[in-house]
Amino acid sequence: MTFKRLTSHKILKGSPLVELAVKNFDEEQIWQELELQNDPALQHFEQFVENIVSDETFTVFDEEDEEELDENDQVSEDEYAEEEEDEEEEKEEEKEVENAKTFKEKDS
Repeated sequence: MTFKRLTSHKILKGSPLVELAVKNFDEEQIWQELELQNDPALQHFEQFVENIVSDETFTVFDEEDEEELDENDQVSEDEYAEEEEDEEEEKEEEKEVENAKTFKEKDS
């Protein structure tokens, strides 16, 4: 979400600057303007992250935990695919048995 959208939706209070002025400004002045413009957004997101981290119902994983979860997900997906294949094989076998019964009944 852009800074302009955040301020227009009243999600955060905007910068004291209406627009970024660069004409006849040196680098330091431009950087100061950027800081003025970005400080409200930075404070908003810092507070947002702080709230999430302090929320006991929200779980934060480090990289190793996340990789382990990804590996477990992959195993689960593989197991799920194997189970589906097994179920399809069982259905095919059941159809073959039914067909064989039907064939025997016709011969009798």
